[in-house]
Amino acid sequence: MADVTPRVSARFVPEAVLRPYAQIILSRDVVSGALVLLAIAMYPAIALATLGAVAVAQLTTLALGLGLDAVREGGGACVAVLTTLATVYSLGGARYDLVIVGAVLSVIFTASFRAAFARLALPTHSLPFVAAAWTVTLAARSLGISAQSVARAEPWQALPAA
Repeated sequence: MADVTPRVSARFVPEAVLRPYAQIILSRDVVSGALVLLAIAMYPAIALATLGAVAVAQLTTLALGLGLDAVREGGGACVAVLTTLATVYSLGGARYDLVIVGAVLSVIFTASFRAAFARLALPTHSLPFVAAAWTVTLAARSLGISAQSVARAEPWQALPAA
């Protein structure tokens, strides 16, 4: 009898963590994802925020029953990383409550746009990112969270001064 339970290989965790970063530059390669994460790590607080967003997005993907393949591909998590970066950019720093909300919204928007456009055979491209980033930014503003109330992200101190 065939085994129908999904198998998690040793490559699953690196793919689930690094593929969302690789998708930022339209790649699926884990090494490319590691390089993008390394570039983001020049600002350690932002790198931690994006890693947290990936974790929340991947857990949300599993909780919504989208499956291990969706986690491995990391589409919702990629949108979560981009939403985190947009939130940090618009507010000037990381707010972890907004990062969590943005990560959950990213997965929901990604799944819903894919479902809506599947009948039309159209790709979603950046629509989930735009929807999630604007939703989080507008929610922050309506809650009174302004750029002045968020500490600026500081670069890694070992970097040479410009």
